[in-house]
Amino acid sequence: MGDVELTYNEWIAARRLGDKYWLYIVANVRENPTLYVIQNPAENLKPVEHREIKYLIPIEEWKNKGEKVEF
Repeated sequence: MGDVELTYNEWIAARRLGDKYWLYIVANVRENPTLYVIQNPAENLKPVEHREIKYLIPIEEWKNKGEKVEF
């Protein structure tokens, strides 16, 4: 698992759409796929601004805020 990368346009869309924007993260794809669902990531997450990517959401941030969905 690792950090989640969002482009500048994706982050702007998340901010503009608020509760209508959902972020879906699939972790452990090869061994044990786990889905994390986060509504309104612009309000609920604290990204780190990154030069090339623009916004980087650290793993600790999205794992703690995401709703874990078991398969």
